[in-house]
Amino acid sequence: MKRINIKNGVFISVLLVLFLTVTICKILSEEITFWTILMRLPTAITIYGFALIIFSKWLWKYPIFKGWLVLIPNLSGEWTGKVKTTYQDPETGKKTSSKDMKATIKQDLYNISIIMSTKEMKSSSFVAAFDIDKNQNRNNLCYSYTSRPKPDYRDKSPMHDGTALLDIIGNPPSELNGEYWTTRRTTGLIEFKKPRK
Repeated sequence: MKRINIKNGVFISVLLVLFLTVTICKILSEEITFWTILMRLPTAITIYGFALIIFSKWLWKYPIFKGWLVLIPNLSGEWTGKVKTTYQDPETGKKTSSKDMKATIKQDLYNISIIMSTKEMKSSSFVAAFDIDKNQNRNNLCYSYTSRPKPDYRDKSPMHDGTALLDIIGNPPSELNGEYWTTRRTTGLIEFKKPRK
């Protein structure tokens, strides 16, 4: 999944490096020649590198970059919702009812992590990726996670891994809905909403 529009990103990068190089030459009152540009290019590339770090950590979230440069949605923040599972309690044989769940999503342009919790467990993603294809009408977040039940629940719910595939709904995103499956051979549904500020 491309996170940025490569063609636009390369074009902007080249223009920015050239602009920085010429600006450095002007600040130093140097005549703009091929050799002075070549001498100042490392400084311009260093400045550009710092600008790229700032962009990939924070600036990419601004709506001005959405669509034409940044191709992924911003899911950062707190989400609340419910999980419904096919898991059966080994003591009673009954399926558990839906449970309240919270998720914290931390994201920059190149990384995303998801931490989910209920009163019984905490799960952390170890890999996550977007599956976005406007032509095929796909707008998904897919991640794999490790679930660690709290000590009081480990007898009936052992530690396990799982994968979730969630549809991203809204622009900006306001809901994440989908399914999950685990190494315990259970499946279920996840529904998250992002509380309005």
